[in-house]
Amino acid sequence: MNGEKKLFKNRVDAGEQLAQLLIEHHCNPEIIIALPRGGIPVALPISEKLGIPMQILLVKKIGHPRNQEYAIGAVSETGELWPDESLITYAEKQNALQEAQKKIETLKHVFPSVASSASVKGKHVLVVDDGAATGLTVQLAANTMKEMGAKKLTIALPVCPIHTCLKLNKITDELEVICSPHNFTGVGSYYEYFPQLSDEEAVRLLIAS
Repeated sequence: MNGEKKLFKNRVDAGEQLAQLLIEHHCNPEIIIALPRGGIPVALPISEKLGIPMQILLVKKIGHPRNQEYAIGAVSETGELWPDESLITYAEKQNALQEAQKKIETLKHVFPSVASSASVKGKHVLVVDDGAATGLTVQLAANTMKEMGAKKLTIALPVCPIHTCLKLNKITDELEVICSPHNFTGVGSYYEYFPQLSDEEAVRLLIAS
């Protein structure tokens, strides 16, 4: 998208556009589950405009040892997802898994408003992130929401490549996406301003909300 107009000014703008899309489509979730870190500033304006509470789900993407931007797995507090384990050795997988689990355990004591079965069970849940490439973290989040007893599941993303949309459509009741390009160039390329958020910044956003 070099030289082209970006779709979103920043994550807040993406959240405001998603909120409008959800309103137009008469989507009425009862709780928002944001995926840290980038999903938090996207979810905040949705929570405000729809007037529903927001919590987070701690999910860690596992990047390939030789290319961290390429997701080969995802880990949450209650589960993991490895679509193709042949991409790494057993030792590499175990090392990545242990590191992710340690990180999640640490973040449990840092982040407020972490989702639980008690807050999700029997509700229409909206899972929000700032975009998806492979969709692994979103898939694992969807699986976790179902395991926690969500009655209905909607996934909302500002941008997601068409092939990933096709995968996500199979695991959710509703999929709301603003842009689903065939020639996907990375989530950040659709934003004018797309900085990496630190854990501290994400926590400050949650506390201020």
